[in-house]
Amino acid sequence: MTFTLKGYDNIEVINQDVLKTDLNDIIKSSKFQHTKVIGNLPYYITTPIIMYLLENEINIESITIMMQKEVADRIMAGPGSKTFGAISLAVQYYCEVSEVTEVPKEVFYPVPKVDSAVLKLSIRAEKAGASKERKADVQLHQSRLWAEAQDDFQFPNGSGLQQG
Repeated sequence: MTFTLKGYDNIEVINQDVLKTDLNDIIKSSKFQHTKVIGNLPYYITTPIIMYLLENEINIESITIMMQKEVADRIMAGPGSKTFGAISLAVQYYCEVSEVTEVPKEVFYPVPKVDSAVLKLSIRAEKAGASKERKADVQLHQSRLWAEAQDDFQFPNGSGLQQG
C-alpha cells in the first residue's frame, strides 16, 4: 500500500497493530495538522479497535472504516430498534455516524459469507449529552460490551481478549 500511495504527500501509512501503538505519540510527531484514521478492520476485532480509538481520546477528526454490515447496522441503530445496543450507544456518544457505502460480498475474492459497509465516524467536539449520568451509562454499557466480547472471542491459539 505504501508504494501505491507514494506520490501523495498528505498520507502516511502506518503498518502497526493499532491496539499496541501509541497513536497520540505518532500524531504529535507527525507533520500533519489533521489526522483521520482509515482502514479495513478485521471483522473479529472491530468493536475493540473502535472502542480503543474512541475511549483513549486519540487526537483524530474521524474514523472511516470498512466492517461487517451487521456490525455497521448495530452501530447506526437508534434507540428502541432491535439492533440498538451498547456499541450503538457508545459510538454515537463519541461520534456522528454516517454510512459511506455498502459493499456486497461478491466484490471480494474469495467471496466471504457476509456483506460489508463503510462507515464514517466523525468525532464530536463535545460528547452527546455529556452529563455525568450519561457518561456513567455509557461506561456501564461499555463494560458490559467488553465482558461480552471477552466471552465470545477466542484467538486460534486459545487465548481470549484482554483489556488494557
